Amino acid sequence: PRPHHFDPDRWTPPHATPAVPGSFIPFGLGARKCIGDTLGIGELTLALAALTRRWHLTPATTTPVSYEKDIVIRPRKLHLRLSPR
Repeated sequence: PRPHHFDPDRWTPPHATPAVPGSFIPFGLGARKCIGDTLGIGELTLALAALTRRWHLTPATTTPVSYEKDIVIRPRKLHLRLSPR
């Protein structure tokens, strides 16, 4: 309510509503979702298909992969070994 009124308390409990998961990832969800999302996934799929056609990918380490949340979500410490097919 009253979006043009300056009220810093609107962000504190009990006035604030809980955040939706993923709402802090820019262009991640909802009405502001990235318009190029499906194009990016399609390009990634084609690039990976071209890469794996000529190369065999195997993990270089046994450590589990974790994810880093930044402007984009990306794997942290994902090391792969490439060998020709």
